[in-house]
Amino acid sequence: MVCRTVFQLDRYEGLSERKARLIAQEAAYFPGEIRVRFGMRYADAHAAEDLLALDIPPGAWICVESDRFDAGYVIDRIRRIATGTAHVAVSMVA
Repeated sequence: MVCRTVFQLDRYEGLSERKARLIAQEAAYFPGEIRVRFGMRYADAHAAEDLLALDIPPGAWICVESDRFDAGYVIDRIRRIATGTAHVAVSMVA
């Protein structure tokens, strides 16, 4: 792997469905493969269903990695979404 980061999820919420969908949306803008690893299992970050299938509990440590050298920005965005430190714009339609 060229780009990799390991971090701990939020101790209260963990990887919720909302966060999984936001991560998949963020990964969709990146053309390369991005994987999320929990224990010995991997999931494609482009698919929220795959991320939820990992069944990651709150407070768990996960690894996000890519084999492309230009993945640093999107991996950092995924880390910020997963840990709850990202400022995510929510649009509301009336």
